Amino acid sequence: MTDTTVFVYTLSRTGEVGAWSRYTFPFSVDGFAQEAENLYIRSGDDVLMVDQSANTDYTGDLTRVSSFNSTIQWPWLDYGQPGPSKLLVGFDLVTSSQALATVDIGYDERDKSAFASAGNIDADTLPGTFIPMSLFAPSFSFRVKFDASAKWTLYSVTTYLRDARPTA
Repeated sequence: MTDTTVFVYTLSRTGEVGAWSRYTFPFSVDGFAQEAENLYIRSGDDVLMVDQSANTDYTGDLTRVSSFNSTIQWPWLDYGQPGPSKLLVGFDLVTSSQALATVDIGYDERDKSAFASAGNIDADTLPGTFIPMSLFAPSFSFRVKFDASAKWTLYSVTTYLRDARPTA
């Protein structure tokens, strides 16, 4: 990893479940500091404040402003017994984004480029029917991408599977 990549461990208050997240910044990260509720990042001679309402870096500095895209990827999920293949029949997505989300689904852990694209999906697919996506694999990894055009929050991804084992 480079000095633009930061790993953050978050412990959830509900259920006390912890998880690691990886953030890749478009600039080098030399350190962090927190004052009250504000988080600051030092990058060389620059000190930036993390602002949830911003979707660009260096806002106000027209010579250095940069927008950033976001990617959320789940680890490989077995959905029950590891090994046997499962049939994914579709999914639902709920976000707060005004922009479309791009959804890709990984189906082969041995090949990190083996992702099927579901394309651009509207922010809330719960009303009506789910998004059909037929994949047959022992495990799946969902990847949701947002571009820098709008702020977003990902609320949920619901998967619909059918047990495809002959003895089930």
